[in-house]
Amino acid sequence: MSYRLTKLIKEGGSSSIWLAKDTDKNVVVKQFKHSVVDPSSDAWKKELLILKQLQHPQIPRYLDFYIEKVGGRSLPHIVMEWIDGDSLADIIKTQRLNREDISSTIVEMLELVGHLHQLQPPLIHRDIKLDNIIRRKDGVLFLVDFGIAVDDVPQTMGRTLLAGTLGYRAPEQQLGHPTIQSDLYSVGVCALELLIGIAPSKLLKQNGLSLRLEWRHKIPESSEMWASWLDKMLAEDPRERFSSAEEAKRSLPLVVTEQFVASVSDQHSAFAAAQLMQRATALGRKKRPMVGTLKVEHQAHLQKTNEEQKKQRSENLEQQRVHQAQIFSEQEQVLLSKMEDSWDQLIVSVDRDPASLDQQLNIFLEAYKPLLDLSHHGVVHRVDSPYIAVAGWKLGQRRCDLRSYIRYLTQRFEPDLDDRSNAVNQALAEVQSRLQQLGLWQGLFQKRQLKLKEQELLKKVQVLNSQRQALWRKKAPYFEPFGLTEQDLQGTENSLLTVETYAIDSTRWSEILIPAGVFTMQSYKRRNREPIPFQVQISAPFFMMHTPVTQEMWTDVMKKNPSQHKKENHPVDSISWLDAVVFCNKISTLQKLTPVYSLPEDLEQRLENQKEIRDEHLNGLSKVVKAHWSNNGYRLPTEAEWQMAARGGEDHIYSGSSSVEDVAWCSETLGEIVGSQPVALKRPNAFGLYDMSGNIWEWCWDLRGTDDQEDLIKLGVLQDPKGASDGDSRVLRGGSWFDAAELCKVGFRRNTSSPTFRFQSVGLRLVRNTQ
Repeated sequence: MSYRLTKLIKEGGSSSIWLAKDTDKNVVVKQFKHSVVDPSSDAWKKELLILKQLQHPQIPRYLDFYIEKVGGRSLPHIVMEWIDGDSLADIIKTQRLNREDISSTIVEMLELVGHLHQLQPPLIHRDIKLDNIIRRKDGVLFLVDFGIAVDDVPQTMGRTLLAGTLGYRAPEQQLGHPTIQSDLYSVGVCALELLIGIAPSKLLKQNGLSLRLEWRHKIPESSEMWASWLDKMLAEDPRERFSSAEEAKRSLPLVVTEQFVASVSDQHSAFAAAQLMQRATALGRKKRPMVGTLKVEHQAHLQKTNEEQKKQRSENLEQQRVHQAQIFSEQEQVLLSKMEDSWDQLIVSVDRDPASLDQQLNIFLEAYKPLLDLSHHGVVHRVDSPYIAVAGWKLGQRRCDLRSYIRYLTQRFEPDLDDRSNAVNQALAEVQSRLQQLGLWQGLFQKRQLKLKEQELLKKVQVLNSQRQALWRKKAPYFEPFGLTEQDLQGTENSLLTVETYAIDSTRWSEILIPAGVFTMQSYKRRNREPIPFQVQISAPFFMMHTPVTQEMWTDVMKKNPSQHKKENHPVDSISWLDAVVFCNKISTLQKLTPVYSLPEDLEQRLENQKEIRDEHLNGLSKVVKAHWSNNGYRLPTEAEWQMAARGGEDHIYSGSSSVEDVAWCSETLGEIVGSQPVALKRPNAFGLYDMSGNIWEWCWDLRGTDDQEDLIKLGVLQDPKGASDGDSRVLRGGSWFDAAELCKVGFRRNTSSPTFRFQSVGLRLVRNTQ
């Protein structure tokens, strides 16, 4: 059975909930994140057995269980019925329910909870809240999300760890001792929220070491019967609550409609009226879908209105974005056109008087640098100009990638010269390859035809070279003042890379200058999901190591090698994020640079004592680590810096190529081979960086939290982003030998990684500021 995951509904620490397609119908798939879960264990058998036992018309049905490889790991998946409707939490945002609807809803909830508690052994839901109560389109109520109840089935039946949602969680559940009365408490909180329209989290008050609900003063006098019932449902001592869901249901206050009250005539005795009221209430409870028909229709109307408004807002936002982009594009073209005219005048002046170069460049920068930030309705767009970059570089104010200046001028004066040259050279290489494959006497006619084709292509190459020489003679004044030669124009761009070489003991490494600029960043976390593009500006150039940190370098600095695969010239592995920042400071000190990170004094010693792959006791220390971004020591790249470097100014799927075979060591290219490979064996990207795709995962500085990149994308350009403001995980990029090619794409972002996570496919690569 094949299920296609289409939309992420909810994400937790141990699993993700997806809307999926099963042929022509929707289903829900729960995908567990860790392959350490053994689907053949007794715990899984009990879990699946429990899910199969949940046979109730108002509980989503268990449908299937399967295992699928995701990123090279075998992950368990549970398939459940999809309920198309709205949660009560969403419903009460747009409408207040009347007392009859509230009473009817609570009865249904208690009947569902009673069904769970009657199972053998009883099943405690532990997370009953309005978000987990779904009203289907036809008005039928459903109880969903049994993840906490069945994640650890043996503990669900009695003593358990802390679980549930703050505000809905009973006092004994906060202490890790849930009972069936804990679910009744949660139902009581739901009833309270429906009655007063206030979220329980806003009613919590500190009571010693615990929190308690302060709700009595919020109940109106007209609801005294409800208050008495809630007193028992929300009692702090579970022994003082109702003994069962059935008892709670029987004690629920009687509720009747105004129409029924009006129908009780003065001729009825009080006793008869009371009997009629009870009968009407009972009838209302039996015919809940009929009673709720008008409400469902009203709800459908509200939903349609909300969807139309949401669609209109989305269309307005898109129109605003397009309009703003058009305005910025027009303003940028005007500015660049003025720059080109001024640059042409500058070149003419310098050609007449070479000694005036610095003076002319200063005048140019003073005139145009203040104009680079375009603004429209509070949104700022930064213009990226190679003229500004090369002028600042020549005056010693900044580093510069001279290749961008060459490419820009070549495109300006001879737009298709590079494309035509590449096409002719590729065709010539193919013809010459076919000629070599033919033997001395084989295919004489075919060989003759190929020879004629070769001669024709060689003539085209000569013509193109002549055009390049003519271009050089014509535009030499644009290049010679900056020390560029005809060979630079002819495409030997690697000679233009700014490379610096360093050494510690026997280890030598190179660092490559990554230029500042604006690029299109992409991020996606799962397969079958399109990457999310957004504009990012890196405002300052930086140096990046041309390979991942090797085992030799790590050993020279740290005097030990933690790698699982100990081999010469291989990347160091089994490095946690906290290990990485300690290494950054140590190598900075050895190189007489100012360390970037402020670290706890005993951090290195505590990491020495770490035994588990993940150590939750150490995780919080990553938030104590502070970065001093202006220091010149080694550091981890930000996620944006990493992706800008990996792209290399190109638009390949992987770093340096759209063919994974060319650039990446991964499960597809290694086959049965296990472990990392020597660095710098595959093709580098345009910046000269090796192994940015595959071989070893590389840590980035960024936190990965709830304000994920999708929420950070605004109109305009993000400038020097440094990740989420809060979170428990750090970002890994690049993929590894252990993973599928999908995970080695430049845009792929590993889902979650704790700062203490150590694994044989995780390493690092360092960067540093230029000053």
